[in-house]
Amino acid sequence: MNGLIGLWAGGAGALGASGAVLGWVARASGRMHHTGEVVERIERLLEPEGDAPGLGERLRALESGQRRIEAQLKPNGGASARDAINRLEAGLRDVAARLPPTPPP
Repeated sequence: MNGLIGLWAGGAGALGASGAVLGWVARASGRMHHTGEVVERIERLLEPEGDAPGLGERLRALESGQRRIEAQLKPNGGASARDAINRLEAGLRDVAARLPPTPPP
């Protein structure tokens, strides 16, 4: 009789443990399915759709524009916006030096 109770108890324990494992597997597969959906969404963003460029192409265009803007902020011998600002500042200094001093109030 004791052996039969032990057998039932062992079977119930094994059944409970396998239920817990199956529950964990079900939850894990649900998370994996969600992860797969996220990966698919990211892949769709990377690919061009119709006339719209994909994310990779958009990032390359942004980086290219950033490089062009940065180039304008550095003096390069006369052609950059920084060179034009430097010329304007020098011209204003020359004009200010030619003006008569302002009398005190």
